Amino acid sequence: MSDTWVDEPRKMPHRCRRSGRSSAADGPYFEDSLPYCEAPGDDRELTHYISPGWLRTIAEAPGSPIVVLTTDEHAELTTRLARAAEQITFLTEQLAAAQEPPPSPIDEHALADALVVRLDGRYARKTGPRPKAAA
Repeated sequence: MSDTWVDEPRKMPHRCRRSGRSSAADGPYFEDSLPYCEAPGDDRELTHYISPGWLRTIAEAPGSPIVVLTTDEHAELTTRLARAAEQITFLTEQLAAAQEPPPSPIDEHALADALVVRLDGRYARKTGPRPKAAA
């Protein structure tokens, strides 16, 4: 007994106990390493097999906390998530670039020099108290 997935049941009772399936087309089957007996006094050691169909039935039962995906569905979902992550990264970079102010086409210092007459030191404000006026 192996606690592993096998293509088809290979030990007694050679079928999934719940679904009754046994063909390779309905597999793979989980082969449980814990043997069981079907009735008291039955001395046959049976191997418990679980088919994917039975697992899906369990997962789709009302109140189940399990969602079953096939390997193909999982691969597609993984690919879509990777693409979405790439788009998020790209859009985050675009947003950061859009929030930066655009470079000014005008040289602000040259404009200020052209519009403002610079005062020389004679007209500059001086700090401190004002001189008293002559009476």
